[in-house]
Parts: sequence; structure tokens; C-alpha cells
Amino acid sequence: MQQVGDWLLLYPGPDFCYYLDLRQVPDPYTGVDVLALIGNQEVSGPAPTFAS
Repeated sequence: MQQVGDWLLLYPGPDFCYYLDLRQVPDPYTGVDVLALIGNQEVSGPAPTFAS
């Protein structure tokens, strides 16, 4: 997982990733809610990396 500005890049495997525009999260949730949810999930492998 990598955050680049308002975009969240999710890497479920080495061959591809999903792009999520945190500004487009549907109500009643926010981008902050998504980040909190992902932060609470256990990750198998290295810790998440955030880039600015």
C-alpha cells in the first residue's frame, strides 16, 4: 500500500495494483475512514509504506 497525494495505491500482488482516489470515497465515509480501516487490518509481509 502506498499513499501518493489523494491517491491510495493498493498492491495485492507483484503484478498489478488498484488505484483509489480518496476524494471519491462515497458518503458517509471519507478518505480518512478508508486509511483508518486499512491501518487496522493485519498485513502479511512488510509494513505499509506511505509516500508524499
